[in-house]
Amino acid sequence: MHEIHSDEATALIAIKTSLVDPLAKLGGWNLASGSSHCTWDGVRCNARGVVTGLNLAGMNLSSTIPDDILGLTSIVLQSNAFEHERPQALVSIPSLLKELDVANLQLLDLMCNRLKGGIPASIGELPKLEVLELWNNSLTGPLPPSLGSAQPLQWLDVSTNTISGPVAAGLCDSGNLTKLVLFNNVFAGPIPAGLHVLVAYPRS
Repeated sequence: MHEIHSDEATALIAIKTSLVDPLAKLGGWNLASGSSHCTWDGVRCNARGVVTGLNLAGMNLSSTIPDDILGLTSIVLQSNAFEHERPQALVSIPSLLKELDVANLQLLDLMCNRLKGGIPASIGELPKLEVLELWNNSLTGPLPPSLGSAQPLQWLDVSTNTISGPVAAGLCDSGNLTKLVLFNNVFAGPIPAGLHVLVAYPRS
């Protein structure tokens, strides 16, 4: 177990090294300090001391999104300055599933960055994804057609981008949606037929 924790700490340092951190928010990520990496700012661990999530929101970090996202269930990178034509950590999901165990990813929050390009189709292949926050970026192209159709997706916000095309017909298929925010895009076509029959979706 100690070896696993050591490997995780080393991986976190690699992530830190790949980022531009002008406010030194990750200054405490230091192997020489002797402190557990689970106590480092933004690192979330379970009761066994295994890293399960990163919350690096509002740290003014930039560079591209690191590929080394470990076997996380939660990734929060909102309100930073990340920019990439198609985030590599997302584009490569199918080939990285085995290596990074992102099949367990439940929450992905990349809102309020500078991300450009399309939303990778592989987002729709994450079997445990419950929350996807992509609002206030510069994303274009359609929503992945498989998004929500085979996932326990509960929360989707892609507002304030330039996403086009139809709203994915299978978006409501799981019946779990409680939040759906699509405004400030250029969608065209019909509203998914399944939206009005969602049991979980709140109604006024």
